[in-house]
Amino acid sequence: MKSELVQIEVELIVLKYGEPAVLKALATVTGANENELLDKIKMLKENKIKPKRAAKKQKQPIDIAKDIFINAINEHELMELANLYQNKLFLPQLKDVRRFLGRFNITKTLKSRNDATRLVFDSLIKCTNDELKGFIADVNLSENSSFATLTDQIMGTHEGKASD
Repeated sequence: MKSELVQIEVELIVLKYGEPAVLKALATVTGANENELLDKIKMLKENKIKPKRAAKKQKQPIDIAKDIFINAINEHELMELANLYQNKLFLPQLKDVRRFLGRFNITKTLKSRNDATRLVFDSLIKCTNDELKGFIADVNLSENSSFATLTDQIMGTHEGKASD
């Protein structure tokens, strides 16, 4: 906090009087010459600016799925579910993910859907082909019913009946 205030004050002084005048005044106050101050500033910048580690890029669900589902018997259905998962059509909310994983007795504390991706895919690979197709059908059914509801709202109808 203190260093932030010093920096703000120095910036104001530099804006008001200019860098050369501030350097001369600082040299006078500290007993150093301007070149020594410039060298110190250069050293501070070099020490302060260190190469940052590249942030670990989080894999997309579809990429995780490719790693897990490669050569699986139901690869087509699994990849379709992975795509639906990535687009938040399958298990769109964290509570849905938790409920799904609960079916497999997985009760790990999860902070986000992304944290759960590998667990979801590991669980899906244990499912039968019929179960996978059922999940896909459920997504398609809910998509269609949501679309129908939206269409009804736009058209001004309620439950398929025109409004008076």
